Amino acid sequence: MESMIIITILLALLALAIIGGIVWFIYMKLRYKTVPSNVALIITGPKLGDPEKERNIFQDDEGRYMKVIRGGGHRLRMFQTSTPVPLTAFQLQITSPTVHTLKGVPIEAEAVAMLKVADSLEGIARYAEQFLGKDQDEIDEEITEVLAANLRAILAKLTVEDINNDRESFNQQVTEIAQKQLDDMGFRITSLGLTDLRDVDNSDYLTNLGRPETAQIRKHAEIAEATNRRETEIHKAQMNEQVEIERYEKEISISESRKAKELTDARIKAETDRESENRSCLLLRTSRTLSRSRK
Repeated sequence: MESMIIITILLALLALAIIGGIVWFIYMKLRYKTVPSNVALIITGPKLGDPEKERNIFQDDEGRYMKVIRGGGHRLRMFQTSTPVPLTAFQLQITSPTVHTLKGVPIEAEAVAMLKVADSLEGIARYAEQFLGKDQDEIDEEITEVLAANLRAILAKLTVEDINNDRESFNQQVTEIAQKQLDDMGFRITSLGLTDLRDVDNSDYLTNLGRPETAQIRKHAEIAEATNRRETEIHKAQMNEQVEIERYEKEISISESRKAKELTDARIKAETDRESENRSCLLLRTSRTLSRSRK
């Protein structure tokens, strides 16, 4: 009887151990977090590690810690939480209201920017401090305001001619000045480009800006076309003259050949006649000689 009780107790303990093991495995499975290469995992809570020994632990000026996991896994300890941060690039449309350029010309501009959360530990930490928990629309709005303000600032410092003629330099200036502010927000500009520059109040400044160059190009084109037409006509005349010369030379050659043939035929005929006459004279003399011999 006692042995049955002992066996029952052991089986119960074994069942509890198995259940406890399963529960522990599930718990540990849920606590272990992995992230792909395009996502960073922000770990907050106690016992994150030593920031002097581990390079993925960030400490701010107020002594707060966070751990950043990239392309790997981490098992959350008690009271630790994790938040994923996407590192993929996203696009923003930037529209500038009316801005007066250096010469006072009113214009409007549009640009497109590609951005992403900075890849550095500090950049990801700055993003986490300011934007974790916010909707993407809120984040886009804050970044757009920064970019639009810097777009307006650079537009006001340049002339329309400078902006329109060297857009690459303009894009670079906007990127450089905006990036300094976005560094504090944990973002990096991967590309920025001016897509449109418009006149305001039908001033037609931009339209008229290219008219002198267009007129000059049209003038050069017309001159080139007239020159080409003249050269073509001259070439045609020269070709026609050459054809006439060749035809005349050919006719002369034919005439000379015909004349030479006629002279040759006349010479041959004269020689033939002389030979025929000579044969007739010879036959006549021979005949007379034979007649004398018979007599």
